[in-house]
Amino acid sequence: MTRTPSLALLLNLVLTVACKAPVTDDSDADTDTDSDADTDTSVAPVCNKSVNRSAVNKPRGVFTSVLTSGAVGNPQMQGGLIRVPWAEIEPQPGVYDFAAIEDRLALLPAGRQWSLGIHGGYVSVDENDPDLYTSHTYPNGTPRPELSLEMAPSWLVTDYGVETFSMEFRGVPVEMAKYWDPALQDRLSVMLEAVATEYGSDPNLALVYVPQMTSNGLEGHFNGVPNQTLLTAAGIDPNAPDANASFGAIWVQASLQASLSVATAFDTKPVAFEVHELLGEATIPVQIMDGLLADPAFADRAGIGMWWISGDAVSYQTDLVDAIRLPPSTPE
Repeated sequence: MTRTPSLALLLNLVLTVACKAPVTDDSDADTDTDSDADTDTSVAPVCNKSVNRSAVNKPRGVFTSVLTSGAVGNPQMQGGLIRVPWAEIEPQPGVYDFAAIEDRLALLPAGRQWSLGIHGGYVSVDENDPDLYTSHTYPNGTPRPELSLEMAPSWLVTDYGVETFSMEFRGVPVEMAKYWDPALQDRLSVMLEAVATEYGSDPNLALVYVPQMTSNGLEGHFNGVPNQTLLTAAGIDPNAPDANASFGAIWVQASLQASLSVATAFDTKPVAFEVHELLGEATIPVQIMDGLLADPAFADRAGIGMWWISGDAVSYQTDLVDAIRLPPSTPE
């Protein structure tokens, strides 16, 4: 897919779906299966990726990935994505500052839709690493770091004891909060409730992304991070034959828990989880998709986003693209 500098096709919620039990011989094929009274719970539901049974409208069209004066002037733009780091909107526990969101909203033309992405991610960087600084400087001449010094707030560690692991992001050592840490999940839920109180009733808010504890905190990847680093962080022996599966179980559970926190806080809004292959395979994101599709707690409001799709059909994430693609013969 070709991406213009200012506009990106909104590829979210391609899996907003209806999930229903398979039709048996004595069932009426046209019967509404919202009730599970006659459902064999031992059989996995059939998920139709093409049908949206939710009453919540999903956004469609071209959304700019960054709100700029040039982007909002493009007549093709139906809306824009507002992205902010968690650390910026909650600088101290329970203290919220929505100025960054408001500044971006001020650029949005009246009546246009917007989507919200709150970055999770690393809680600190190695401020002494020379790769953190290049030729960029502040107006006073002091070096300007190439990365934010924190994406998720550092107080998660200092005040709540959230565990981290060491990795590199864009060549700079960072400390990444563990997505599966219960204290992190709890504080993530608290923050989302506060943001939803402020913006959840905005009719122009069309979509909310799930924060992730990944390289950039919103996309579901650890590109460039060795598999061994992730496995070891989760307490898994990288040489164990089931190492990838064990990590997958931990990561999928954390991802679905965070997704449910978003869906619960923003209880009238669509929710999107951005997927990438992990550990070099599509198994984990496919399991996340299956969880979003099959769990009735999401009320058919949850789906996926995929921000990076290669124009070369054989070069990038082809297994995941195949899993997302709807076969023409998929039954309702």
